[in-house]
Amino acid sequence: MSRRRWWGTAGCLGAALVLAGHDLFLRPQAFLLPPGREVAVVVVNGTFTRSDAAVAPARVRALELVGPHGRQALPIARWRAEGDSARLRFRLPQAGTYVLGVALYPRTLELSAADFDRYLREEGLDDIRRDRQRQGRTEQSARERYTKHAKALLQAGSTRTDAPLRRLGHTAELVPLDHPYRLRAGETLRLQAWVRGAPAPGVTVIAAGLDRRGRRLPVQRLRTDAQGTVRLRLTAPGVWYAKFIAMRALPPDSSVDYVSDWATLTFAVPR
Repeated sequence: MSRRRWWGTAGCLGAALVLAGHDLFLRPQAFLLPPGREVAVVVVNGTFTRSDAAVAPARVRALELVGPHGRQALPIARWRAEGDSARLRFRLPQAGTYVLGVALYPRTLELSAADFDRYLREEGLDDIRRDRQRQGRTEQSARERYTKHAKALLQAGSTRTDAPLRRLGHTAELVPLDHPYRLRAGETLRLQAWVRGAPAPGVTVIAAGLDRRGRRLPVQRLRTDAQGTVRLRLTAPGVWYAKFIAMRALPPDSSVDYVSDWATLTFAVPR
């Protein structure tokens, strides 16, 4: 991968895809741009490096850009499904730091007992696993209603502004407590997980990414403290992501067994 492009080239389907990591990521082709430049974003629905299926525009509940110009709803007509991914384009109107955010409408899936248990283990949903064991439900399939949210942090010019430090208001989101574009590799980025309007303690946050050469960065599995905060070590320059899933059980007479909210955050560590 060329040095000029390192920060962002981006290249219900069933239980197998979900278990492989069916997350939603916003992958700008560049995170750092001159003011006024058009941004091209690939919407990855799968793993961080591979999209398994394009998200149709009809699934998009909200698409927003927040920055020094304020908060702007982007037309969903700009969201175009192409092949196995979706794409959108827009401009950053002035110098500063921006947050691009998307929230999808919820969907429902059903997983076998074994597949659901594997999914819980992979995502660090240990409380749900323990509850199922205690209730004798480990041999039962599970119906889950899930909602995906994604954010990307973009920098126009050299002026750092505070949009990344403010909540977007998603049902689940990761909010930086430090400005990512003021940090360098080797430093620590504090992130706070929010779920349904409150900081979320005891949540597993998974972070990784790609270095400048496109090599995978080591995965970090972190647990939020009492304030919903984790400390992410930025081990190398590159393109980074952090993500978590928050899940809760519903009463037995509900139409689904569990409700989950998914959140991802993507950004660059340029140096």
